[in-house]
Amino acid sequence: MVFTINATNETKRLTAETILVALGRTPNLDGLGLEAIGVEFDRKGLKLDDRLRTTQKHIYGAGDVTGDYQFTHVLAMKAVL
Repeated sequence: MVFTINATNETKRLTAETILVALGRTPNLDGLGLEAIGVEFDRKGLKLDDRLRTTQKHIYGAGDVTGDYQFTHVLAMKAVL
């Protein structure tokens, strides 16, 4: 049993056989040699400017490596900009 609070602050009881908990995504930048070419990143992803350029202005980042919100509609919007 799990107790949750919804948007109206009501407590509800949920009974389930299985519960899936998704804790987020991690960018897979290991082994790309980004340090060797001067592209900065941290555990959240690439360091990008407002135009999605990395610290090497001719290299761009998009998708889950941006370290931004991990929602498809946000990433799609950024692709259009």
